[in-house]
Amino acid sequence: MKTPTTFFIVLLLGIFLLNTSCSKEDGPNAPEPVAKEETIKEEIEEEPANNPPDSFNLIGVIDGVTDVDVYPTFSWEEATDPDGDTITYNLYLGREEDPTQL
Repeated sequence: MKTPTTFFIVLLLGIFLLNTSCSKEDGPNAPEPVAKEETIKEEIEEEPANNPPDSFNLIGVIDGVTDVDVYPTFSWEEATDPDGDTITYNLYLGREEDPTQL
């Protein structure tokens, strides 16, 4: 009759042999995983940068001037965009520093 010690030795030997006989190379060839950070970085580098439009100056109704017509006509230099994008601006009027009326 076998003793429990012999049983455990045979069991450990069997597990050891199974572990050493199997390797990662036994399975199908899988491509190396790509880190998520690298994928995101590559996508960002492929997109062209969007440059802001060039600055422009208000020509008519200069900031801070007094005695302005109640219905003034505003005029400004043409704004240009280095990427050729369409430029639109909203004009807000008011007495406060950051007016809210469009």
